[in-house]
Amino acid sequence: MKMELLDDAVALPPLRRLLSLLPGDDSAAEREASALSLVVNLQQLPPQSVRQALQSLVHMENYSQSLQRYPLVKQAFWEQVLASDLMVGGPTTRRQELRLQSERFPRLVLDFSRKKLTTELLEVLAEFFACLKSQETSIQAPFSGVNAPRAVSTMRFVPLAVKFVRCRLTADTIELLLPLLRPTPRDSTVVEVGGKVQYCVTSLDLSENGMSSAELMALAELLTKCRWMRDRRRCGDQAPILEELVLEKIVGRSLTTESWAAFRAFVCAAFGITPTLVGLQYSSIGNKMPLKRLSLANNSLNRHHLACICSALRASSYV
Repeated sequence: MKMELLDDAVALPPLRRLLSLLPGDDSAAEREASALSLVVNLQQLPPQSVRQALQSLVHMENYSQSLQRYPLVKQAFWEQVLASDLMVGGPTTRRQELRLQSERFPRLVLDFSRKKLTTELLEVLAEFFACLKSQETSIQAPFSGVNAPRAVSTMRFVPLAVKFVRCRLTADTIELLLPLLRPTPRDSTVVEVGGKVQYCVTSLDLSENGMSSAELMALAELLTKCRWMRDRRRCGDQAPILEELVLEKIVGRSLTTESWAAFRAFVCAAFGITPTLVGLQYSSIGNKMPLKRLSLANNSLNRHHLACICSALRASSYV
């Protein structure tokens, strides 16, 4: 008997033609994450529609998580998603369908590329990441013999990747990203029964945003605050913080005194170090590097940029 899982799992309209899969043919370091990624394309939506789409995404993710103990049923659910009008683009390939067998599928990616980041939109996103969600699901199992768990007594964290590619970021906009990266949780949306879910940004892509000295300094300050929050968080707080930063095509080859100082400040913040002398000498300021992965591919870096990065790597705790 065919199991109709999709219609019972999520309200379709907010997510219709918003989902897609990454091709999965990136560099070796990115291939695994890309292969497991499900992209929510939010570029064309106004803020209130973004809010509705995110709410539907929460229901879908909760339902998928409730099927974790039944991998074949979970795979069948996602096969129906891939065949539905929720997807945008051409038909999926056999290689893409094989990804559904992984228990870690999906890795969720929110894509806002080429979208103007208004204050209203950033407030919607800050609210989404700050409000804890209930793990309890009201979805009725559409098949017999499997009872999806209704409530879990623990906190569950869901890592998300967010893409702000070619969004014409300014220094002020970069400062407004902090509530997305480490929000203060609010319990206003949580029911008393069941566990809680918090969505956390662990990967941030700011590629193709030409960054002047002001933007690089704002980014350095953002990373410094993320490191400060990581170091000072309470014992037992397992919420993931930003781990990956992608910055492709943001730096030009021209180098002025001001831009050089800004680039050095950014490198120091990214590697968790501080300059000790006027020259390229650094010392570690902590036992944890703020980022696990930093991509500066396809930038016009000259020998001064590269020397700065190499010196920072030598001084960081990861070398």
